[in-house]
Amino acid sequence: MSLRCPACSDPLCFEDFTLHRSLEGRVSTLGQVRVARDCAMFGQVVCGHLLSEGSFDGEAMVYGPIELLRDSTTAGRLTGRSLKIAGGATVRAAARIGPTSTNRPVRPRADLQRAAPAESAA
Repeated sequence: MSLRCPACSDPLCFEDFTLHRSLEGRVSTLGQVRVARDCAMFGQVVCGHLLSEGSFDGEAMVYGPIELLRDSTTAGRLTGRSLKIAGGATVRAAARIGPTSTNRPVRPRADLQRAAPAESAA
């Protein structure tokens, strides 16, 4: 059986992911995304539960809890139902937390988009 998002018709994924190596891009699942220690994620995450032990820089739209563990580093924008920050975690992010905060879609940040190389003026 396959399910599609009623809003955008993309296929829905319910798998849990653990990132053991650095990744730049987008991860989308209704399951858990875990950023392992000594790993970095740059880009956009849409998931049901975000658990970070490593480094995350980007946008996260989380339909459940966000957990930032000890020694993790987080920057960017976080949207989720709850936020738990362990002692020793570094956070430089804007956060929107609460039961209704996940009703709005996340728009990609302009600075995460790859810019075309600038041409030099002669």
